[in-house]
Amino acid sequence: RWGEENHDAPKVLLMHGWNGRATQMGAFIAPLLAAGYQVIAFDAPAHGHTPGNSTDILRITDALNTVIREFSPIDSVIAHSFGAVVLTYALKQKLELRKAVCISAPAQTLDAAQAFCRGLRLPHRATNNFFQQIDAYFDSDIWSRLSPLKNVATLSIPALIVHDKNDTTVPLTHGENLVNAWPGADLLVTNHLGHQRILRHPPTIEQIVSFLKKSTQE
Repeated sequence: RWGEENHDAPKVLLMHGWNGRATQMGAFIAPLLAAGYQVIAFDAPAHGHTPGNSTDILRITDALNTVIREFSPIDSVIAHSFGAVVLTYALKQKLELRKAVCISAPAQTLDAAQAFCRGLRLPHRATNNFFQQIDAYFDSDIWSRLSPLKNVATLSIPALIVHDKNDTTVPLTHGENLVNAWPGADLLVTNHLGHQRILRHPPTIEQIVSFLKKSTQE
């Protein structure tokens, strides 16, 4: 937590992605503090310094909600990649925020899982087994329940969707589909930053902070 001495300042929570940690969002801290915010970040279960060797989106969503309750009220959340899947699921469950920012976010959880398998170059049999295990562990509607595209359709919270043209992990079409499905959302497209460097690009961070500072009545 940073800026807590400024007790009346609104709080922004940073939510990292799968296989990430809070420090990946560190470039946002100084600009947010300079803009008059407090900043909070955490390592999700089984990520970073948080104990554990396995986790899932439901546990991470519980962790997000717990942190938000602990530091309530939270003004806004900036989420990256899989963290945006967690955020949109939490928002569907009536999480209350003033604004949301989703960076490099998958529009469909199933697509993200398939890309994960391709990235690991899993053989066809192993991929099928992976999805069978997920269906057995959760339930048959898990992909629909966790679909950002579906979960944002009824949201009214202002959102900024940030995506890079050269993101090979989660292609730009995901961001475009997400902003089309999210009422009142805006799209910010960057160039040559990919899936990770977008988190350390000062002009992009500046535009995100400006979005947060802008009044919802403007």
